[in-house]
Amino acid sequence: MLGLTPLGVFHTAIGLPPAAPLLDSPDAPALKAATALLLVAFLIGATLQVRWMRTTHAGQSA
Repeated sequence: MLGLTPLGVFHTAIGLPPAAPLLDSPDAPALKAATALLLVAFLIGATLQVRWMRTTHAGQSA
């Protein structure tokens, strides 16, 4: 599901509201910055989750 987030941001930014979209083009710098920010947030979250799982399950056998 998180893999669809950049696609949702992209379509929302260039298509809504229909009369006056937030951004004019898919190449807008603001859209690229938003996508990069979401990528960084995803990577931080994934890293924290893996670290939490390793510390929580460190004493348990598989």
